[in-house]
Amino acid sequence: MSWPVVLGGVSAALLCAGIGGLIVKPTPRLAGRVRPYTIVARAGLGRSADVLGVANPVRPASGGVVRRLFWPPLHALAWDQVGMLYVLPVWRGRLEEYGALLGAATVVSLPALARDAPQLGSRIADNGRFGGADGARQAGLQLLTAALGVALAAQGWIVESQPGEPLALCSGPTRFDPVEVVNDMIEGRMDDATWTSWCQEAGLSHVALGAANAGPAYR
Repeated sequence: MSWPVVLGGVSAALLCAGIGGLIVKPTPRLAGRVRPYTIVARAGLGRSADVLGVANPVRPASGGVVRRLFWPPLHALAWDQVGMLYVLPVWRGRLEEYGALLGAATVVSLPALARDAPQLGSRIADNGRFGGADGARQAGLQLLTAALGVALAAQGWIVESQPGEPLALCSGPTRFDPVEVVNDMIEGRMDDATWTSWCQEAGLSHVALGAANAGPAYR
């Protein structure tokens, strides 16, 4: 058998293996590496990031699109660190950019803001990244979720993100999914009276929602 024939056979085998690698689904052993990508959908971050596997990040030279796509820096994190060290800084970054749209609003006024989410989102420059006619609503939902999360974190609440679970804001025995709560407000499933009563009991009625809470976006 000549060398060209041998080399041709090897090349064909490598090509088949490469194609196979593109279509073969991850085995259960890869679950721990695949699950970090669920953070992106739940936090609405707009990009993919394997938060368990990236270390020694390099800060981009400038802002704009590059900063939004590749910043904050990612480090190797345990799952119980992801909420506070990854999701929360992203929320702070969102609030730093667009928190001024919320003015002097407080946590207790969140239902009124949520009902106006599409109009709020229409004032967010990058709302088109959500796609479709619902982009403005989704942008408003994301900003209000970030504002609520950052406001409560400033009061000592913990942001949790566990594999297969929704994001949660936690304080002692109390925990809830901020995305679900804000969406319920948008859809009218959470009324003002219920939210106001809860805010008063939790001592959160006068906590600010706007850019004043942003602080350093990325640490």
